[in-house]
Amino acid sequence: MSNIIIIPLNSADDLLMFHSTVKVELNLNELEPILFVKLYELLRKVHPKNTFAIWGVASGIKSAHANKWNKIAENDLVIFTQDKSFIGYSKVKAKFQSENVSIKLWPSLNGIDIRQYLFTLEKFAELDTNMQKRIDEISRKNNVKVDNFDVIENRFSLHFNDEDELLDSTLATAGFGQGFGLSAVEKKIIEKHAVTLAIEHLSKAGFEQIEDVGDSESFDILASNDLNSLSIEVKGTTGLGQSITLTKNEVIFQEDAYPNNGLFVVRNIVLVRGEKLSAQGGDIEFISPWLIDEQSLVPISYDYRF
Repeated sequence: MSNIIIIPLNSADDLLMFHSTVKVELNLNELEPILFVKLYELLRKVHPKNTFAIWGVASGIKSAHANKWNKIAENDLVIFTQDKSFIGYSKVKAKFQSENVSIKLWPSLNGIDIRQYLFTLEKFAELDTNMQKRIDEISRKNNVKVDNFDVIENRFSLHFNDEDELLDSTLATAGFGQGFGLSAVEKKIIEKHAVTLAIEHLSKAGFEQIEDVGDSESFDILASNDLNSLSIEVKGTTGLGQSITLTKNEVIFQEDAYPNNGLFVVRNIVLVRGEKLSAQGGDIEFISPWLIDEQSLVPISYDYRF
C-alpha cells in the first residue's frame, strides 16, 4: 500500500509553485542544461511525453521536511489541500535533490531555505465537489492533519479508509486499486463491463451454463460445464489492479469454495464520458482454482464494539 503525501497550499509561495509547476506542467527540455546526464535520462524515461508536474520542499527545522521527503517513493499518492480542504491529487513518479533546479523553477523563493528536495508528478487532477466533501468528512472524522506537509506512512494512511472503501478508490486512480473519485453509477458501469468480459471469456473457454449471480450471492458468476462448476469473483478497475478489495464474506466464501472457484480481474478499463457513459477495453486475468493467500490479505478497516 502506498504512502499518502499531504501538501497544503498555505502561503503565497505555495500557491506560486502550485500554479507554475503543478497545474501548468514543465517541459523537461527546459531543465536539460542544468541536469546531470543520468538524471535527464531517468526523467525522460519516467515521463516519455517530456512533460510533468514538479514539487519541492525545503529541509525544514532540524531537517524535518527532508526526513519526510526521504520516505517518499514512486507511486505514492499526493493530495493537495487549501484552507484545510482537499482540492486535488497526483502521483509521484521520481524524486531527486537539486539546488540548481529549485533556483531555476522558483527563483523568488530561494532564500535561506531552498526547496531542493524535489519530486515529479503525473498530471494534476482536481477533485469533484462530492468527492472533496467525502474526503474532508472522513479526514475530520479520523483527525487527519491537512495543514502541514506530511508523509502518512502505510499503517496511518488507513485512516483515509471508510466503510465505502474510500482509500481503495483513491489508490486506484494512482494505479493501485479499483477506481478513484468514481461515482456509484461509474462504479456500476465498470463492474458490469468486467462481468460482461468475464462471461464472454468463460463462454469461449467451454462453459455452457454461465449465470450472473452477483445480486444474490457472495460471488459474481456461476459457470458450469460437464466437468466442473466454478464460483467466480469478478473485479474491474480503471487502474493497474495491483490490489483488489474483498469483503469478509467474499473471502470466507472463496476459501470454502476452493478449488471450485476463480478470480477474474479486468484492469485498465477506460470510462468513456460521451453523451452516454460507458466502459471499454481492459486487460484480463483469470485465476482458477483460486487459493487465497492469507498473508496477502491486508485489513483496511475495523469494527470496534464496546
